[in-house]
Amino acid sequence: MTTTLAKRLTVLNSHGIYARPGALLVKTILNIATNTTVTISNGEYVGNGKSIMAWLCLEGNNGKQLLVEARGPEAREVLEAITNLFNCGFMSGETCLPVPSAHSELIELQDPEFPPASKPPECGND
Repeated sequence: MTTTLAKRLTVLNSHGIYARPGALLVKTILNIATNTTVTISNGEYVGNGKSIMAWLCLEGNNGKQLLVEARGPEAREVLEAITNLFNCGFMSGETCLPVPSAHSELIELQDPEFPPASKPPECGND
């Protein structure tokens, strides 16, 4: 039985997720999660957390809740690192909140369907 850990995180910085935070998230994930799959979702779009374009497609504005799932041996470690970035406003100089903060909730999912059965909408294809 495979266990997937997930966190529901709230974007706390005033500018949301744009290129610089997206790149920082991807760099952090790639440094930790070599054997772990990271999936991100805003409820409509599902993407690969190791892709900057996926982060930019989430419409991660201030206050937006996102679901970050990690499946693999570094799942807990990568989720804590991502939570830390969210809590520190992606190192933008805004006040950091303690980890974990009230803005995140750890969810343990048993035997999730992975990858999702339905194809996610394409980003930028209007």
